[in-house]
Amino acid sequence: MNLKKGSTSVFILLIIILTVLSGCKSNEGKINGKYENIVEKNNFEKNDSEETLNNTAQTYKKTITIEDIKAEYNGDNNVKNKYMFKPFYNVEQTTEFTFEFKSNVDPIKAVTVHTDSKCEDSSLIYQFNDGYKTENGVSVVVKPLTGVLGVDSRNDYTKEHCWGYAPIYYLCVRYDLDSTTVTKLEEPIIIPFTIKNEISTPSSYAKIDDKGMFSFNWHPVEDAVSYKVYTVYNMGKKEKTCAETGFVSQFLKHVATVDSSVTQYINDRVNKGNISVIDGDVVIQNNICSYNYYVTAVDEKGNESFFSEPVSDWKYADILPYKCDDSKLLYSMSSLPNSVMVTSCDGVTNIEYPINFYKVGEPTRSHLCEYRYEIVGTMLTGSIEYRNENDEFLDSYISDFKLEKGGREIIYANTTAPVDVSSLIDEDYNNISMDLLSKTAYPKEAKIKLDAANLYRRADLEAARLFNDGEYTVDSVMDYIDSYVATDNPEYIAYKDENGTIYVVKASEYSGNKMQQDNTLESGNKETINNNLDSSVETPNVDDGALNVNEEPKMMLNTEMNISGDSKKESVKIPSVINNNNYVEEQRKSTEKQVKQANKEEIDNTKYPVFADTAGQKYLAICLINQKEKISLKAFPEYQDMKELIDDVKYVWYQNPYIMGINLSESRYSYGSQTFTVKYNVDKETAQKYQEEIYKKSKEIVSSIINETMTDYEKVIAIWNYIENNSAYNYEAYNYVLAGNKDYYSKYSNAWNTYGILCEKIGVCQSYSYAFNILAHEAGIETVMVTGTFKNGGHAWNAVKLDGIWYMTDMTNNKNAIGVLYWICNSSTEYIYTNGYRLDDEFIDGGLENTTVYTQNDNSKDWYVVNNLLANTVADCARIWNQNRRTNSMVSIRYVNDNIQDMQTFFNEFSKEVTKLGVAKQELNGIMFRKAAGTISISKQ
Repeated sequence: MNLKKGSTSVFILLIIILTVLSGCKSNEGKINGKYENIVEKNNFEKNDSEETLNNTAQTYKKTITIEDIKAEYNGDNNVKNKYMFKPFYNVEQTTEFTFEFKSNVDPIKAVTVHTDSKCEDSSLIYQFNDGYKTENGVSVVVKPLTGVLGVDSRNDYTKEHCWGYAPIYYLCVRYDLDSTTVTKLEEPIIIPFTIKNEISTPSSYAKIDDKGMFSFNWHPVEDAVSYKVYTVYNMGKKEKTCAETGFVSQFLKHVATVDSSVTQYINDRVNKGNISVIDGDVVIQNNICSYNYYVTAVDEKGNESFFSEPVSDWKYADILPYKCDDSKLLYSMSSLPNSVMVTSCDGVTNIEYPINFYKVGEPTRSHLCEYRYEIVGTMLTGSIEYRNENDEFLDSYISDFKLEKGGREIIYANTTAPVDVSSLIDEDYNNISMDLLSKTAYPKEAKIKLDAANLYRRADLEAARLFNDGEYTVDSVMDYIDSYVATDNPEYIAYKDENGTIYVVKASEYSGNKMQQDNTLESGNKETINNNLDSSVETPNVDDGALNVNEEPKMMLNTEMNISGDSKKESVKIPSVINNNNYVEEQRKSTEKQVKQANKEEIDNTKYPVFADTAGQKYLAICLINQKEKISLKAFPEYQDMKELIDDVKYVWYQNPYIMGINLSESRYSYGSQTFTVKYNVDKETAQKYQEEIYKKSKEIVSSIINETMTDYEKVIAIWNYIENNSAYNYEAYNYVLAGNKDYYSKYSNAWNTYGILCEKIGVCQSYSYAFNILAHEAGIETVMVTGTFKNGGHAWNAVKLDGIWYMTDMTNNKNAIGVLYWICNSSTEYIYTNGYRLDDEFIDGGLENTTVYTQNDNSKDWYVVNNLLANTVADCARIWNQNRRTNSMVSIRYVNDNIQDMQTFFNEFSKEVTKLGVAKQELNGIMFRKAAGTISISKQ
């Protein structure tokens, strides 16, 4: 920036505003996962095919089965329980799910339905289950009551006994199905299901362009001729997403219908680029950040899809520019700033942006000229009068302050199965008739009576929730009512014989394994429930303290079929009709059979360290390290839930430095074959070459810089020093991304993987984080890659565990890159948050609430604290500099009360203070100051 500067006679004053590097994390994905106990879990065993690892005495199996991998995690019953069922795709709006428990569970509490995969109370759908006493325990029939997420234009939305129009739902089985005693699961079984429709549901995502403008986007849908956009103005609590609050009080407003060629919507009221001026001086954009957005697809017949996943602009309020009310821009100016602070849409976060000035016409009065300003990276603009006593008015003043951001595209994979996906994915069921419209076939005589008072209490809770921004008035809905059961001992029990025919029989006369031929109802006739009859449902009514539904059941027929397994024929019975009564049971059988067969699949092992928390994650990690293009997921039914798959793919990608990069936007999942086809950033031969070099290089580096006497803290500093002295930031790759190029992975693939920094010694933040991770792991330090944002741009750094506490370390922003020593080195989360960092939920299992393990205010391991370089006053700065100036050519001091507005004033005060300490004035000649991110760096030229 070519501005005229003032000068000093004795000192050289250089003010360098920090350019901190960010925006370098791949925007293709987010990750989830658990990081508390990440350890290397490669199972090294000797056999005839074993190979010796380089520089170690360990050996590993060249090939292993999925069963071998699962054996390492066989103690993790939570995972085993959680994924007993494949998802239920494209079921009917009125489909009922029958779960057969072997204990006398409370049917209401046994299975709940949610709109969010975390299955917390807040996302509960208001619906009731029926329970029927059986010879084994209780059959729980999960029935829809009132649909969620709809608008008045969808006439059937208000009908009862339908699920509604959410993109995906989750059955949550909270009790053990096989235990003969009522046993609550530590980790519930989660089963996703979607509703059948004529046209697929769009996949939506948010985008923030290089001008800081928010837009709602979606991927195209086949057969769509138009799209409808809906919004909800969210005035309530924003801690939870719409799905997390069960879409309660979501009164959707149709705001636009666009052609099928359009896949973006910008809210006119929020940020179409209409820049406003308040009171003639404060410029604003992104005026309102309080909307939730949905989109549906419409085909040529007028069929409308279900609603997409909601996208919320308020989730990005801390990085969306809102206004600049810097007083320097409100009046005539005698100097032009290089940068200005812009308040984000949350009204709290302030981010520094470059500002450019352009002359408008000729000077109007003596020493005054009008200039138009543009705040780079925003739509904010305006005009000021610039005063120059020498009447020197250049055509433009262009800032040299580098903006730490670029456009951000947050892409989510399709979480809803296409409409042509079968409700039961199993080739052995291909010719089976599906009838999920008829009601569940259990006789009312065997129905467990529910307590009317407690049912009304539950209804009152839901009514209150409608007027409480989706929040319940109690901490736990499930614990609020002790039991919904009035009596779980009806006079009759339901009995299903080996042919699938359902009988009712008096409990006192039931012999256990077979029917007594003279079992009768009070009418005197033996009751066989013929399920071939059409069912009828009466409106639920309270009778004798119970909620009763009169139903006529429907018959389940069985036929013998042969399926192959373990190279031999195994005779099983498959019903001729899949209906509400047997759908869950058949899905479970299909899942167990599929997993059993798939577990025997052999895969190539890897000799490189693998970091994972579950068998599924380790399987994915090995496949991705080995550059396997087609990954079968039949052994892991949880990965038929696209959210679960993408979360774990991103988790293992970010935490395994030997994965050489994947292109998620070009990777595909096939529901029919349950295969994940992966697109890699480098070819397999090149990846193997890189991996071997990384393996050798990491061991070579650690053996040269780490010794057994070092503490973990000292090891971290040694790794920091090595990377800092042997790396450079890849500005070329970074600028290529900022220019909007989409092929940056193919052009600069190594800038984002471990090979970049570790072997080529150049890369962006993701490569820095990988390099730190691999060296720290090799040195025995527990560390993870952390993802998030830094001052508006996507960023990656590391969390390091020291003495049981996680600290933040950002290798990208080192002395070479920003001119500041150890800026974020074992710092607290609290400190990095004050400097523009934000953790996102891309690197943890679950939402932002699960990042709390990393959120702490302990700065005891911070490099500045350990080295006594914290200053509260200018006098402290002078004292610290004086103590260190003879042993260090550059002294960096963290100025805690960083309220310096004028570096000249600071320098004058500093010189007075050092003079008091006996420092001669001539010793200050050639002193250079850098002020950056709360740090004053003082050095000799």
